[in-house]
Amino acid sequence: MKHITAMNKSSPGRHSVRTLLDSFEIEGPHGTHICLVYEPLREPIRLLQRRLSKGGYPLDIFKATLLCILSGLDYLHSECHIIHTDLKSENILVGLENASVLEQVAEDEIVDPSPRKICGDRTVYLSRNDFGIPKEAPKAPKITDFDTATPDPYRAPEVTLGASWTYSTDIWNLGVTLWDLLENKPLCHGLHPRHGEYSSHVHLAQLIGLLGHPRKELLNRGKYTDRYFETDGEFKSKNLIPRGHTLVNSVASLQSQDRMQFLVFARKMLQWLPEDRKSAKELFDDPWLRKYDIVSSTSDGKDGREGVPQLAQKRKDK
Repeated sequence: MKHITAMNKSSPGRHSVRTLLDSFEIEGPHGTHICLVYEPLREPIRLLQRRLSKGGYPLDIFKATLLCILSGLDYLHSECHIIHTDLKSENILVGLENASVLEQVAEDEIVDPSPRKICGDRTVYLSRNDFGIPKEAPKAPKITDFDTATPDPYRAPEVTLGASWTYSTDIWNLGVTLWDLLENKPLCHGLHPRHGEYSSHVHLAQLIGLLGHPRKELLNRGKYTDRYFETDGEFKSKNLIPRGHTLVNSVASLQSQDRMQFLVFARKMLQWLPEDRKSAKELFDDPWLRKYDIVSSTSDGKDGREGVPQLAQKRKDK
């Protein structure tokens, strides 16, 4: 996090990544613990999504949000040379609309304290990222919570097959996340129909149903390819490939023209071969998003990001 915080502070994309305010160490019975200090953020975009509409994001707000995410990813990839590896809607949080939200939380805690745990001489407080219904538009989203492992449904095929992976893995993660935001459901869940638990065989089968068979070039790179595919490239578990489930019918929230434009955009991320996926910068400049833009810092160095709904409307009116 110190590396991310120390990089190019003039980059617009830096405003779309949560950076470090401070850090310190404390000694405990089990050794030294590093504590990281961040600015408080309001809530994950999945929660904002539920507040804005009954399930999916309105398209204008969806595009404005996506621009912020792509700007942040470009900063991580191009400036920091870091792969996020855990990009999903729960790890993208919108900012607080103003400081009065925190003041109200402090007052509410005095009147009605939230649950806490007393452990010896320590009090453990619940971490929260839900501050109630916003009274005005929250600020634009930021990418947060880096990790070393990708949740199963978001895992890129090269990771499943044991091939090398790089920045394009984040692009795949974002491509899958689009369905969380737009449709309020995963593109692929990977759950086995018999026992209801995640199965990488089922996950690959669902992807084949949506994207067609993977290129032999990718299969030749994987250490674990023989678990899933025959030597001639045939998928071993063909009975698991869903029938009739296509990318087109996976999007119900958009009308025909918007749906096809969205799918053309999404397919630039959802490619079997990592090198065939567009970069965050290329996606940011995509014609489907071009009438939108994001607000970077103001001339006095303060954060000039606007609320997400106003941001979408302002770009729409251009």
